[in-house]
Amino acid sequence: MLLVNNAGTVEPIGPAGTLDPAAIARAAALNVTAPLMLADALIAATTGVQDRRILHVSSGAARNAYPGWSVYCATKAALDHHARAVAEDARPGLRIESLAPG
Repeated sequence: MLLVNNAGTVEPIGPAGTLDPAAIARAAALNVTAPLMLADALIAATTGVQDRRILHVSSGAARNAYPGWSVYCATKAALDHHARAVAEDARPGLRIESLAPG
């Protein structure tokens, strides 16, 4: 069983304090909320499956800050940390990774 979370948007782009709140919410929903919900649903639906894998497609922006990309950087970093935390849960048969293809 494999889940690849690859959807994402870099929008909104701009300095903090100039961004549209609705655009921030849309980016957070696509970049963070949806992958976390999908991962949780897969984990819950596949208990007992011996080989479960989740891949979050990350970005160098998760590890390096770029001007105007605060939302994108933060949301990709959230996926990285989610993968680390879920791995700490040590669920049987589950492997999870956040990979920046760079």
